[in-house]
Amino acid sequence: MTLATTMAPTAISILDDVFSIQTIVLLIAASFVCWFCLFQILKHGFTAFAEYFFTRPIPTDKVWIPSALPHPNPPGSAVPFGIRLVDASEEQIVRFMSFVGQDISVADLQEVATASARYKGKLYESKVLEWIDQHFRLKLPNLSYPYVAPHFNGFASFWLETGHHLRKMFVASMVLSFEHAINGAILPIIYLRTREIAWFNLALISECGFQIVLIYHILLSFRLRIDVTVEQMHRAVWPLLLVHHICTLAFCVMCLYLGDDCPRDEVSHLFIALLGFTSTLHYISQMLDFSPLSQSNTPLIRMANHVFCLGSQLYYRGLKFVVMTHLTMGKLYKVGGLPLSLGCGLIALLFSAFNIDFIKFHLKATIGCAKKMTTSAAATENEVDKIK
Repeated sequence: MTLATTMAPTAISILDDVFSIQTIVLLIAASFVCWFCLFQILKHGFTAFAEYFFTRPIPTDKVWIPSALPHPNPPGSAVPFGIRLVDASEEQIVRFMSFVGQDISVADLQEVATASARYKGKLYESKVLEWIDQHFRLKLPNLSYPYVAPHFNGFASFWLETGHHLRKMFVASMVLSFEHAINGAILPIIYLRTREIAWFNLALISECGFQIVLIYHILLSFRLRIDVTVEQMHRAVWPLLLVHHICTLAFCVMCLYLGDDCPRDEVSHLFIALLGFTSTLHYISQMLDFSPLSQSNTPLIRMANHVFCLGSQLYYRGLKFVVMTHLTMGKLYKVGGLPLSLGCGLIALLFSAFNIDFIKFHLKATIGCAKKMTTSAAATENEVDKIK
């Protein structure tokens, strides 16, 4: 007997029952309170973790400073700084520190190294935020994706080279990956292995609570006209996110209300495919783009991740999503007739907009990564030929 099967009848046996509307509302309200508090704990906890482990002093011999000020920051790949700090003249250091607004009279090389890292992070952040605005709000075609420059000191110091808003996006991805792993993978897998209904219901109730947290922060962002969303995404994306979260909430409530008539196996597989696997991979990819495992640092690792993500998105958000939706609608038709089946289909149709966007993003990212690897390889060959 597994730990899961021994725990279910005792610890969460209340969740084995088919619920009334009143009970569903109370359980979701409790879930909302739990996730609202847990979100704050996770956000501050992950931030503290990054600030402790990823802000080590950068060795001065690994740091470069700009040769031109302001440093050029065109769309696409970041332009590396041109002067090694240990080789820089006093005049060059003074000029740079004055440009970033720091007093050189009390600065040593270590402070110059930190200032260079922060300036580098600020440049990349402005490039990313400009790309996001042009892509999501202006919907401009053929944009050059912003690639981060190689990091000075790997993971030990990369947080120093990450801008303020990109830090918030990174932490948001950590929080969402954590939640997706629990509600979208761990709980559905436990249900499929144990067949204890309590675990399935717990996944749905927990997901409902988190979706309300997401909806609340989006509505609050609209109200305050500042970004306090959990996802930390551009304002142009908020309506799409809001529809997505409302649909997810409606789908989970419907499954809870159906009780034993709910096609639990199909729903569990949908959770694993969409939430626990592909969505988590998407947020991990976002973290990789800002980290020392980015395209400019580890091109082969990043390319492998892109290919894996794209394949997963095509299979799970394309083929498997259609198959599982068809099976679910068929079972719901037998239970509640055409209205219930069409309601599920409408939710699935709205989900499809999100799925298509995910697939398009990872397709473009994979193609862009492949082109960049080809360009880098050609540039390396040219350098070798010059040496010969």
